[in-house]
Amino acid sequence: MRICIDAGHNYSGADAGAVGFGGLKEQNVTFGIAQKLKEFLSDKGHEVIMTRDALEKNLGTTVAQSLQERVNISNGADSDFFISIHCNSGVASASGVETLISQRGGLAESYAGKIQNAISTSLNMTNRGVRVDTEYLKTRLFVLHNTLCPAVLIETGFITNQSDAKKLSSQQDDFALSIASAFDDISSPLPFSDIKNHWSRVHIEKLFSYGIVNGFSDGTFRPDEPITRAQAAAMVSNALSVLGK
Repeated sequence: MRICIDAGHNYSGADAGAVGFGGLKEQNVTFGIAQKLKEFLSDKGHEVIMTRDALEKNLGTTVAQSLQERVNISNGADSDFFISIHCNSGVASASGVETLISQRGGLAESYAGKIQNAISTSLNMTNRGVRVDTEYLKTRLFVLHNTLCPAVLIETGFITNQSDAKKLSSQQDDFALSIASAFDDISSPLPFSDIKNHWSRVHIEKLFSYGIVNGFSDGTFRPDEPITRAQAAAMVSNALSVLGK
């Protein structure tokens, strides 16, 4: 897979990240995890593109420019998957890892679940679950909705929580290794059991990756069966959601 890793926020300026317990800076944590993740994914045979390839690198001078540049880098590289790494912030008692996606279904949710389980288990952190940004935050996160590939945004922990901050500072290798473990197979897994040799496989996989089609509960897609009106309506609705209509 060609994977774009986005170390959230800039080193300084308008899009600098949060400052947490003990003065820990989000932009430093995200870059540290991103760098180790690049190593681990490359070792697994993946091609990796970085949005921030140096700690002190800034993308643009405004938040809007910063976000757009990250999207441009991923789309320009024709990435297969986009991973944005962040730290949460809040009251001192809030803790845990959560992963945001643009909508349910598709490869983004599948990988997000694997990432959540790996981080929460290996680092003994509260699993806050996989969340759809518009349901949880009531807003559309720019990078999730504008990258032309499945995308996840990982809130690796609360930088304002003493226990989480300690792990974010001293166990960046473990965070990266946990995320990388979700991508052990260098090729995307077949989403349905009955499309391996079908002429439309590539198109079905693409539609599935965006959450437009979901197949049947038994793991099949049944590509040669006629679709019902209800199925057609569901696909149109999902497609409009992807397009933000």
